[in-house]
Amino acid sequence: MRDWVRPHLIQRIMDEIKSDPNGSEETKEEMIKLRSKEIEHEELEVYSELMGELQYDFGRGIAGEKIYFEDNFGEVLSNIPEEAFKKLSQMKNLFFLFTPHEGATWRTIPLNDDLKATEGLKIVNFPFATVFKSPKAIRGTVVHELAHIFAEHDLWKEENENEADEIARSWGFEEEIKALNDYWAELEAKSKTED
Repeated sequence: MRDWVRPHLIQRIMDEIKSDPNGSEETKEEMIKLRSKEIEHEELEVYSELMGELQYDFGRGIAGEKIYFEDNFGEVLSNIPEEAFKKLSQMKNLFFLFTPHEGATWRTIPLNDDLKATEGLKIVNFPFATVFKSPKAIRGTVVHELAHIFAEHDLWKEENENEADEIARSWGFEEEIKALNDYWAELEAKSKTED
């Protein structure tokens, strides 16, 4: 986890609680202490708070699979550079989906009217079948797509794959990108032997 993460979250929580018109100052101080303690000591709470700054829908699929994916997604978010996270969290046209199966597209998933009307909407799909990937390959998938968005490329354009991987490596995800590429190479090899 990067050094910027916990201070960023604690400051955001403090700002939110202090700006709430309800509750006494004493109650707000107690709430700030409680929430800060959770952020300081619980990684899953950190992951949840980071994801809460993004637009996402991870409500589909088997609960265990979804939670497993969320943990990997949150871990990646906590390890990207601060400027990358800030850029991603400020993009109102960016939406993350946890989709039902490999090959599912966002068109099969209902989006609310506000999102449909968003100019330049970018949808990032993360497929359901995560149990077939190692945790490093899952994190490689996540960071690869975040790097695509960070570079402001269209998604899934083949000519941008290497650049996205280079950005992800520069963020410190060399092992995850290698695991992802190994995963795809293994799938390709299997498909050739089955033909």
